Amino acid sequence: MSGYMPQPERLDWGTPQKVFNWAESKWGPYHVDLAASSKNKKCATFLGEEEDALGKDWDYWCFQRMRGWLNPPYGRMLKPFAKQVSKQLSEGNITSVTMLVPSRTDTEWFSILMEHAVEVVFIKGRLKFEGASNSAPFPSVLIHLRKKGKEVVPTLYGVKID
Repeated sequence: MSGYMPQPERLDWGTPQKVFNWAESKWGPYHVDLAASSKNKKCATFLGEEEDALGKDWDYWCFQRMRGWLNPPYGRMLKPFAKQVSKQLSEGNITSVTMLVPSRTDTEWFSILMEHAVEVVFIKGRLKFEGASNSAPFPSVLIHLRKKGKEVVPTLYGVKID
């Protein structure tokens, strides 16, 4: 039996700048935002709907030596993005990816990401995404990924990002 996860009303919530800055100071700099629009991008180079980040290998854009940022659309889009990140890292089409996702550790997409995880940061409190009136109704986690994950993944719990 699978659990119910309400689908988001919007898919284009922007990453809070303080979260991006914190992650970039730890794992960056980031060269490409892998799911963005001109309004919510965090990097000068970004993949929008027109570029179809799920439909093409990322070496199409020559990202092999780049570090990517990814705040994917949530809901049903998380699993396809997790599979794409896994594939692109495995094939060496990008150096690393840092993802901002809901803390849903019991899902298949989370397990897929953990195969490549090199560090995990559970964020304290609920984030208020850019463009939102209220904080998210779920906790969030940052997952930094590379081609080969670690057997034992360093994990930080309850990190307050100001």
